[in-house]
Amino acid sequence: MAFANGVPSWLFMLWGGVIADRMKRRDLIIITQTVMMILAFILAGLTFTHLVRPWHIIVLAFCLGWPMRSRLRHGRPLSWSLSTGRI
Repeated sequence: MAFANGVPSWLFMLWGGVIADRMKRRDLIIITQTVMMILAFILAGLTFTHLVRPWHIIVLAFCLGWPMRSRLRHGRPLSWSLSTGRI
């Protein structure tokens, strides 16, 4: 699971950094939170319908790697600036 979650960071780190540096932090956080919410709904739907398989979890962990990487890079400063009103 950790490997599947880390692979997107290794593969897309350079491109993701360029995109993250060129976007507004607020827009980036909205996009990453939306992607993580959609992935959570997909996992919940698979679980409630009893269709979830181990490979589903691995694929979802892989897909979750990009938003989590972006949140780690910009999440803390953004959370601070949102709470203080400085965007």
